[in-house]
Amino acid sequence: MLLAGSPGTGKTLLAHALPCILPEMSREYIEVLL
Repeated sequence: MLLAGSPGTGKTLLAHALPCILPEMSREYIEVLL
């Protein structure tokens, strides 16, 4: 996932919150994504 935007728009804050927001992914699902 690439977060792009102007400085100070919350990219780092969102990156730190993503593990809590996104559902857990199985290893098989992650392999399909790659």
